[in-house]
Amino acid sequence: MGCDKIFANPGSMVGSIGVKVSNLDLTEVTKKIGIGQNLYKSGAFKDILSSWRKPTSKESKIVQSMVDNIHDQFVTSLSQARNISYKKAKQLSDGRIFTGSQSVENGLIDELGGLQSTIEFLKAQLNAQHGVNIIHQHKLPIQQIFNQIKRQLYSDLSLF
Repeated sequence: MGCDKIFANPGSMVGSIGVKVSNLDLTEVTKKIGIGQNLYKSGAFKDILSSWRKPTSKESKIVQSMVDNIHDQFVTSLSQARNISYKKAKQLSDGRIFTGSQSVENGLIDELGGLQSTIEFLKAQLNAQHGVNIIHQHKLPIQQIFNQIKRQLYSDLSLF
């Protein structure tokens, strides 16, 4: 949202606005194969997202409070940046995805269009009558694979 104009293709998937924190629950696996964990920690909540044990009620409340706080920050930012009411921003921030067309209707993006539309918009904004040089950075297939893996690994803490 840190921009003046947002474009998306009509069939783009936009949204998934929300926050999630997750961890694996290995408690049944550890019982089944007979392994465990020795843990030494500096504070009561240092292992709050441990996969080796179930969270306590207090820990669940702490994590949920953090998630709610981050989500509220995002909803407030969305409301301000897109000039929509907080109530509408909250309704749009339930994790669902929208098409590009639906996103225009809901005020999440400004215009339908792809790269060429964006380039034309920028040329007009820059008054670039002689055109602009667009530099495309192509990634090697192995880089694309590693980037996909990295996105999967970090998807446990989704902010957008």
